[in-house]
Amino acid sequence: MAVAIAQAKHATADAAAATIAVTVSSTGAAGCITGHVTWFGSATTDLTSVTDNQSNVYTIKNATAFAGIAGLFAAQFIAANTTAAVTSVTCHFSPNAQFRRAFVQELTGADTTSPYNASTGQSQSAPGTGSNAVSSGSFSSTVNNCLILGATFDGSNSSIPSVGTGFTSADTLNNPSDGDAQIVESKTLTTAGSTAATFTTSTGTSEFVTLGMAIAPAVAAGPTLSDINSGDVIKAGDTGDTATGTNLGATTSDRTFELVQGSTAVTQTQTSGNATSGVFNVVTEPGGAAIKFGSCTFRITRVSDSAQATRAITVNPATGQLYVDLTAVNAASSYRITAAGDLAVGDQLHARGAGGGAAPAGLSLGADGTFSFSAGNTPQSFDVRVWDQSDSTWGAFATQSIGAAAYPWWQQQNIQPLMVS
Repeated sequence: MAVAIAQAKHATADAAAATIAVTVSSTGAAGCITGHVTWFGSATTDLTSVTDNQSNVYTIKNATAFAGIAGLFAAQFIAANTTAAVTSVTCHFSPNAQFRRAFVQELTGADTTSPYNASTGQSQSAPGTGSNAVSSGSFSSTVNNCLILGATFDGSNSSIPSVGTGFTSADTLNNPSDGDAQIVESKTLTTAGSTAATFTTSTGTSEFVTLGMAIAPAVAAGPTLSDINSGDVIKAGDTGDTATGTNLGATTSDRTFELVQGSTAVTQTQTSGNATSGVFNVVTEPGGAAIKFGSCTFRITRVSDSAQATRAITVNPATGQLYVDLTAVNAASSYRITAAGDLAVGDQLHARGAGGGAAPAGLSLGADGTFSFSAGNTPQSFDVRVWDQSDSTWGAFATQSIGAAAYPWWQQQNIQPLMVS
């Protein structure tokens, strides 16, 4: 949700007094209130506090004196997570101040905990009439989509400056009888970074104080994952699998789905979805580093704010195919895998039928790089390949032949020897 100005109000008072109050429409919900105030007084006249009728806590920022007009000052203020039903915001001075001008903005969509992000202010004498010559000076926001609020006070002229490039006017005050003009502006800064509140004036010889503040947007609730493919098990090559959860992003372009093992992350192909579910095709081998079978992490990353959620899942091979993680290598066994080349502890073997499909009936793969067929099943050649733990890549399939040394002719024909006791 973007930060926006729900209402902007101001008040003026000339005779010396200790306060000035701005009446606002009753706020309908918790939010954020910002503003600025200008005043004339002695060198010791300060803005001591800002209060409202709901006891919200305000912080004063960027109290700035006019360089060319003694006794003229300006400052900003902000209150976070304000309670509803604020109807009056009051600025307090000590000692009394004259020519008080107070501006208040009620904001929606601001971060409820820490809406203040950055700010600055400065005085300028005769800044000229160039475009954006009236400026708060640079300050840097640290999160994307901050609302930038700017305010400037022409302390010696009644000509209202125009807003800076990209800004929209939010409130103005033109007070010819007292020779002052003020304007409040706003814009959304999509990408965090250096910015400034700027204005353009037709009376470049005036005295200005300009203030700028960045208001951080509310942090969206993070994504959650509750299930992947009805049981947290997927198969390599599957199509139409579903991830379910909350706050996943409104469309497929709002998020990425990945399978993650260690430093390897493989993006999944999304086909449809909404904020609570997403349909995807399983990708395990994109070229280069690939996913092996077994334990894996499914990860969603929301594009708008990089918020993530993960869920532990299992990745299986196609139906009827086998895999095993190697915990040892038996190089001397007559039943060792020879078609897959060099094997090492930490590698993974994957077996299928010769030419594809399910592995032969009764085939088992050993964690030491051997194979066997269970009794009653005819030994058959099969395809095998290895996932290399050194670079997380799959090798090509090769056919493992069944040699006579491993399985004598009678076992290959499923003939059991006659045992005589």
